Amino acid sequence: MPEDRAINAIINYLIDLYERLRAIVAHYLHIYVFSKDPALAAKYGDFLIFMVTLTVIYALIELLEGFKKFFRVLLLLGWTILIVLIALNYLAAR
Repeated sequence: MPEDRAINAIINYLIDLYERLRAIVAHYLHIYVFSKDPALAAKYGDFLIFMVTLTVIYALIELLEGFKKFFRVLLLLGWTILIVLIALNYLAAR
């Protein structure tokens, strides 16, 4: 099915992106922080990428929560305005 291939392509792209980021972070940790012990650079690089990923997911959840609250207020305001306009229109027609 075409949908399955598209989903697999997206997942493969995200995995590839994750692996590239992990390699880049490990490389720079090796150069600047752990030049004497490269094994630590790989170890902490994995953990650093994991923590960054969790932080991005948390930020997206918070952003969506904020949008949800804004959307709730917008819906409440819209329904209130609609009811008031209908009531005013009904009263003006009498």
